[in-house]
Amino acid sequence: MKRTVSTDATAPKRSMIMNVVYPVYRAAGRLFGISGDSIDDFFIEKNNRLILQSRKKYPPQKMLLLFPHCLQDWECPHRINADIHNCHACGKCKIPELVRIGDRYKVPMRVVGGGSAARRAIIDTRPDFVLAVACERDMISGIRDSLPLPVLGILNERPNGPCKNTTVDVERVERTLALLVETNSGLSPTSEED
Repeated sequence: MKRTVSTDATAPKRSMIMNVVYPVYRAAGRLFGISGDSIDDFFIEKNNRLILQSRKKYPPQKMLLLFPHCLQDWECPHRINADIHNCHACGKCKIPELVRIGDRYKVPMRVVGGGSAARRAIIDTRPDFVLAVACERDMISGIRDSLPLPVLGILNERPNGPCKNTTVDVERVERTLALLVETNSGLSPTSEED
């Protein structure tokens, strides 16, 4: 995904780690029987630490919150891929809490059905920063495909197996967003009471 984007100072280091070091570790992991998810976890966290160490803040309108559709309750009749605000907040999944966070910080949000849809959302919205929730496989490929764009990844939890009724640490999403959103741009986060 080639694009001109303002990047943080960590972009060259993240590119080196993800495009050179990561493939070597994945190959070594296969040789030594180390799970791919464990290696992916390590590199996602390394990527995240580098982004957070840059201490760069982003205007909310230039950020994107990207969520997988598997966070939505499997039996929910309301389609949220086109518009996350179609959520009826029934409480069966974490989507209503994520919507409140995105709305509070005035950050655009998208729900996507996989890696291709995630890449399309990034191309369409042209953010300067992405905070994404996904499984290891989709996250690592999304981070690598989006370089040099900073994509901070939070892994979803899969109590019912992959791709069905997944969940996420909502507090971690909010804490991470609060660290990265620029609040002096005239668009400070709104309170819960709004």
